Amino acid sequence: MDIIKIVILGGLAAYLAWRYRHKIYKEVNQWLNQNNLTKAALTEVRVIYDHISVGARNIVRKLFVSTNQGPNQKISEEIISKEELRKRDPEIYEWLQNHSCVEQNILEQFQ
Repeated sequence: MDIIKIVILGGLAAYLAWRYRHKIYKEVNQWLNQNNLTKAALTEVRVIYDHISVGARNIVRKLFVSTNQGPNQKISEEIISKEELRKRDPEIYEWLQNHSCVEQNILEQFQ
């Protein structure tokens, strides 16, 4: 029974992480569409997770893009609880246990 629980929980965690990353992917695509750009215009897609600026229980997630048309622009910001981040993206959550800020360049996910 314990193995079944682990498999189910592991599958749920993988699904939640995929869904969260899909949300970021969707936000970038919407921004590209609004600005009449394609994925080929992207030069950087950076996600920043910071827990210092919003307190001990929350994380702020900022999404920035750079294109060949212009400099770095913040396209979204979201405040989430640490517990929600732990469910959505356990890897980032673990990094934030030892760091005040985590940055990821996720451009390769768009190519």
